[in-house]
Amino acid sequence: MPIDLPAAASAAYLREAAQVLSRLLERFPAGSMVFRPAVEEQVAIMRLMARIADENPVDSANQNLSLLVPLRGAGMLLRHAEALRAEGAGGAR
Repeated sequence: MPIDLPAAASAAYLREAAQVLSRLLERFPAGSMVFRPAVEEQVAIMRLMARIADENPVDSANQNLSLLVPLRGAGMLLRHAEALRAEGAGGAR
């Protein structure tokens, strides 16, 4: 089923998802784990995608990636939390 997501809504969704993931990531220890940089990269990608949607709304409407990239970032954050817990770092503060 095709999605119906105008470019402006897509950009707003991506910005909000990036902000939420960033705030959650700040609650974890700053130690270097393989998943932390991956989450940070997903946040940067979401912000870039939002900017592109603003600049090119005709080609940015109804894009599945506007929904999939935030889900991927959330999954990476969950893996980061699991990895920290497995090594005994305690997870989020």
